Amino acid sequence: MENFTNPTHNPPLSPSLEKEYEAILRFAGAQASHHFSFAHSSAEAVNHAVLATYLEVSRKTGKNHFLASGLEEAPAILSMERLQELGCVFEMVPVGSDGMISPETLAEAFTPRTAFFLCSWGCGLTGVLQPVEELASLCQERGVLFHVEASHVLGKGPFRFSESGGDLLSFSGGLFSKQEIPPFILGASTPVQEIEQLSASCQKALSEIDTVTMEVNRLRNLFEGRIQKEIVGARVVFGDQKRLPHISTMIFPMVHSDVLLYLLSRKGVYATFGGGERQHLPHLLQACGVKKLDSLSALSFAFTAKTTEEEILEGVEKIVETVHSLQNRSRLFFEEALA
Repeated sequence: MENFTNPTHNPPLSPSLEKEYEAILRFAGAQASHHFSFAHSSAEAVNHAVLATYLEVSRKTGKNHFLASGLEEAPAILSMERLQELGCVFEMVPVGSDGMISPETLAEAFTPRTAFFLCSWGCGLTGVLQPVEELASLCQERGVLFHVEASHVLGKGPFRFSESGGDLLSFSGGLFSKQEIPPFILGASTPVQEIEQLSASCQKALSEIDTVTMEVNRLRNLFEGRIQKEIVGARVVFGDQKRLPHISTMIFPMVHSDVLLYLLSRKGVYATFGGGERQHLPHLLQACGVKKLDSLSALSFAFTAKTTEEEILEGVEKIVETVHSLQNRSRLFFEEALA
């Protein structure tokens, strides 16, 4: 990545934080030669990468075309949309019916002026994993900086920056780059306390990886299997794709997801259909070719290393009871909509 030349230096890494930096490196699968910039959130890290690319690439080379996958969340979209006021062009790369960005689709989006492509390694709503190695290879061929957003995947399996092929990797806590980039905030000192806290969180996540990749994956499969057995027509979205082990998106036929979400929350079962920093799940699914009526019946669930089988079975029971009740009430509406 030769695009970042002669940057203003980031705050120097303190020798007293050597152990903390080592833990953060292990968490992200980064190498000692990679450069780390602390960030208070993934949103800050993404904005840092976008601004640095504009300052060091677009202004100096004229390459002003920015791309993001159609899966991205608000920080990525808004940070690149803002560059349009500075003469840049921003476009989103369409997602396929499998929930993935294909190298062929990405290649069609490139122009001679493309400077930057950002793609989330795993979708926080559907759990679908992207073929980042293939996308990275294509970006390298075309001389495009490839930014991997990894907030949803790090700590959830053997995901390593050094093996992703990306030039930059962001997560909720920082930004790694293969070459040093300009700082996001000029004149800032090393945030010692925050880095110590980030390191502790990274070590905790690393200690739970085996549980997440094996036990949580088993519980997720148990959850999906029981739901499909008890609710006729219920199905897993992108169940045949490589997915994160802790996320499940399911469609509940003849049920409005917003009503289901509300009733489940009152019973202590929590899910999401996006919003806030994330895209709305119905919009995301429709972009992948899912029928509108089905997309409005979908919810996304997430599990943690602390989730137990007892909680899964109890949650399934509450979901089944609620869905059946709603289906009986809304059957007429959905039958009319399908007619």
